[in-house]
Amino acid sequence: MKVYLTLIFLSLATLSQAQFNLNFYQMQGATPQNTNYNPAVFPKAKVFVSLPGISGIDLSVNNSFGMLDILTETGDSTLIDIDRFLADQKDGAYFNATASITDLMIGFRTGENGFVTLFVNERVDATYFYPLKLVNFIWDGNANYLGESYEIDDISYDFTHYREIGVGYGRTINLFGYNVDMGARLKLLTGLFHGSIADNINMSVYTDPDDYSVTVSMQGGVSRLAGIDAIEDENFAYLGFNQNTGFGVDLGAQVELTDRITVGFSAVDLGFISWKEYSETASFNGASFSIEGSSFDDIDQLATAIVDSVESLDIDTVAGSFNTTLNSKLFLNGSYRVTENGYAQATISNYFTQGRMRSAFGIGYTQNLGNWFAASATFSAASQRGLDMGLGLMLRGGFFQTYVAVDHIFGTMDIPEASGFNMKFGINFLFGKPPE
Repeated sequence: MKVYLTLIFLSLATLSQAQFNLNFYQMQGATPQNTNYNPAVFPKAKVFVSLPGISGIDLSVNNSFGMLDILTETGDSTLIDIDRFLADQKDGAYFNATASITDLMIGFRTGENGFVTLFVNERVDATYFYPLKLVNFIWDGNANYLGESYEIDDISYDFTHYREIGVGYGRTINLFGYNVDMGARLKLLTGLFHGSIADNINMSVYTDPDDYSVTVSMQGGVSRLAGIDAIEDENFAYLGFNQNTGFGVDLGAQVELTDRITVGFSAVDLGFISWKEYSETASFNGASFSIEGSSFDDIDQLATAIVDSVESLDIDTVAGSFNTTLNSKLFLNGSYRVTENGYAQATISNYFTQGRMRSAFGIGYTQNLGNWFAASATFSAASQRGLDMGLGLMLRGGFFQTYVAVDHIFGTMDIPEASGFNMKFGINFLFGKPPE
């Protein structure tokens, strides 16, 4: 069992927090996809078109610890030290994966000061909070807890796949003598799949001192599922439109304080989904099972015992609707124009998941050359991750535009220091020049 736990943690340790999007945000209106982070910006064109599969791929895989949290150096050797890792970990350790894929985006300017966007995006957001107390129990073995009740109350996860269809509008106005870019996007949401635990499951694990048998009792904990049975029923029409609907909004603004200083703010993914179709809830309150005396070091025997016990659980599962909120993001940005087309910037990013907030801060520089080139570099810092760097590049020739942005360069290049993976890339089609 310990061998399997070690391999799992080592594989996950190569990935870490990477969803703050600081570098891409500071590229402002370089690409149509920047409107996903601030609806007040529009690319340098009169019209743009983004097509499915090639135009907007945004992937992040994140973990709250790195490989060096597990490895330790002793003399000339590097050893795996799970005991030290478990002792150093704090509550809230998590694994997160997000994906945003453009199905279709169209935007066009309305006169000199306004613009409209239409878009369809696929969104996936999954967060799993590590049950470190459970891992610690399995790692140490039940022999250390004979005749005791071991409490586990940190089991939690959240997975959502949904589609957003929306329209956005932005406009530059003069407010109290300042030029202000304002934008908003309204989004109709269709929920496709969801799984989560609404309230943490509280598990009490008792080991009998005579025969080492384990009795697990659970209190609280409501599991919510939606969409899984649609696949089992081969109801593929469900993947188009269904009754799991919701509403979302993105808001953004930028204020030109002087001819050199600009400040901006955006709040995106504010909204909810009401799950009504193929949705169910399951209560674990009062559920219990027993595992006959066995050694946790015998993985085959333990796995068989757990599977048999879980299958015999009497869980109260009922069909019913429930609501979930989106994982929102907040950005605050300040920009100083150093040269005619060069900008020094500072950005704060906040990411919310299951009511918990993660923050990061970045400083960087963006250089533009007309409408055809933009490059950005950002140094960032975040809790549990330390310092890192992001790079972004946009090239345009005629109506053809391509872009790529990568966060956490240091972590990606140095495997022992690995701290995450985040990449955005795509091809867009832009037509015309913006008003002067």
